[in-house]
Amino acid sequence: MYLKTKKIDKILKMFPDKGRFQFFFLFFLISFTFWFSTKLSNNYQIEQTFKIVWSDIPKNVILSNNKSKIDLLITASGIEILWYRLFKNKIILSLNETSFLSQPAQISLERKQYLFQQQLFSNTELNQIKTDDILLEYSLLNSKKVVVVPLVTIKYRPGYLSDSPLRVIPDSILVTGAQSILDTLSEISTLPFISNDNNRDISETLILEAKEGLHYEINQIKILMPISRYSEKEFTINLETINLPDKVKMKFFPPKIKLKITMPLILLNGINETDFGLAIDYNLIKEEPFKPPIIFLTKKPQKIKNISWNPKSVNYLIRK
Repeated sequence: MYLKTKKIDKILKMFPDKGRFQFFFLFFLISFTFWFSTKLSNNYQIEQTFKIVWSDIPKNVILSNNKSKIDLLITASGIEILWYRLFKNKIILSLNETSFLSQPAQISLERKQYLFQQQLFSNTELNQIKTDDILLEYSLLNSKKVVVVPLVTIKYRPGYLSDSPLRVIPDSILVTGAQSILDTLSEISTLPFISNDNNRDISETLILEAKEGLHYEINQIKILMPISRYSEKEFTINLETINLPDKVKMKFFPPKIKLKITMPLILLNGINETDFGLAIDYNLIKEEPFKPPIIFLTKKPQKIKNISWNPKSVNYLIRK
């Protein structure tokens, strides 16, 4: 055991003590700093890639792919190169002199050297533009009126219904975008809206669903729907005949028809049998004499929500 401990102590003495190690590390750090500073202060010629940021894009133009890059042959110090690699890696390129009369648009870089030089560090020298002319895909903007379709789910409290169809204000909007997109666009939807147990008028603002590459003149619309208390009522209506010749008489079995309506409660008491009309068309009987004639509605009051009658057809007897 004693011999093992003695061997371990001998090995530990071979390493520098704490004070000597700290001195050695400080010396190494200072040496590395001087070496690194020397390297960064030297000038190097390299090919550096920059991402292009397009500016002065015409209002009626949408770039289909704006991820263009450009390679520049530059001479710069080590610290400048490090800065280009980490941070200053974008070049602004204006489109104010670009012609958008053909597809794709051709961006000539031959005369852009001064423009690029201005965006580099003052000590950096731009030797050569390595990238050829850029072919830029684009779309021209157009406008189109498009119908707005609200994605609405409305459930009523029992005994309540809407007085009129849902109103959308406005019901269509002006949409701006590439013609290729507008050609396939028939409607714009809203974000979904769900309302349950409704017993009062609805007035809500809905946000339009955003679509990539499109711009709306407004981003929201309004929906309106009046809701009232409804009730049912039943009437017995005398059956009539239209287009009946003067010398012809008809008798129906049954002669009276039961009619049921659903209507706003506040209007229901003012409605009676004379406000409705149910009839048979004699001309249809002549065309199909062996088929029971269909009963159809000839008149009804406004604001009736649901209306039904039974039976839908009758038997008849003709006297001449």
